[in-house]
Amino acid sequence: MRTVLGIIAALSVLAAAGCGRKGPADARELAGALKAHGVAYTVTETAALANLRTDGLRLTGDGLVVDVYRIESEEDLKLAAAVALLAGRAQAEQGDATPLTSHVKGPFLVIVREEPVTGMVAAALEAIFTE
Repeated sequence: MRTVLGIIAALSVLAAAGCGRKGPADARELAGALKAHGVAYTVTETAALANLRTDGLRLTGDGLVVDVYRIESEEDLKLAAAVALLAGRAQAEQGDATPLTSHVKGPFLVIVREEPVTGMVAAALEAIFTE
C-alpha cells in the first residue's frame, strides 16, 4: 500500500512540474533539444506505447537508450507514467543495477533505459523546460 501511495505522490509532483511551462511541440523537437543539451544519440526510431495515441521516438547511442513520448491525454499520460514508475521500481527490487527511470514534463513522458552518465537526461530535461 505504501508503494501505491508513493507512486501517486510522485505522479502528482511529476505532473505539476510540467504545468504551465512552454517547451518543445513534439517528440522530435524534444529529441533535438536533448541533443543540444548534450544527450548524444546516433539513431532515432519510432516508438509507440500499446493502446495509446502517442508521438514517440527511441533515441539510442553509445550507452544510451531513451524513449520520448508526447501524450496528449492527461489520463493516458498519468497511466503511462505510473506503469513506467512501477517498472523501474520492480527492476530495482529485483536487483537491477540500473533500473529504468522516467520523467514527466508537460505532455512528455521520457523513459531512460540506459544512459552513459546517471542523471544526464534528467539534467537536460530540467534545462530545456526552464529556459
